[in-house]
Amino acid sequence: GMLPVYRGGTDVSVHMESAQAVLDAGAIFALFPEGTRAGTPLELSRFRRGVGLIGLRTGVPIVPVVVAGTWELYRGRRVAVRVLPPVDALSLAGLSSAPEAGSAAELQAAKQATEALRALLAPHYAECAAWAADPPSVRRRWRWLSGAFR
Repeated sequence: GMLPVYRGGTDVSVHMESAQAVLDAGAIFALFPEGTRAGTPLELSRFRRGVGLIGLRTGVPIVPVVVAGTWELYRGRRVAVRVLPPVDALSLAGLSSAPEAGSAAELQAAKQATEALRALLAPHYAECAAWAADPPSVRRRWRWLSGAFR
């Protein structure tokens, strides 16, 4: 299933409860840290703090996954997926213990963890996006697939 995220509010508790419920059930919780499909296809957009915040509060490992080549789908399209070793939000933030939930220190740590995760993924994404980029001469059959998933 999918858990909707409502931006603009100040209370993240409903999102944290949803993430924790998924994790408590033993399921895999996946998060797209860019929070949108907008942006340029050859570089990562700015990450939102949610991945850092959830990582700090739950303590679960973060398994970084790079997916590139999905900005336009057609028959024969190359798509790259790279799974990196697990990391944890505390290490990404450079901390030994989690700050108090809801504190300014926690928000700063979530920002640091998120920025460190983006820095970790950026070179891998660049490699994968370059590999997945087809030259303009490639025939793009069944191009309607791009619109089918938006």
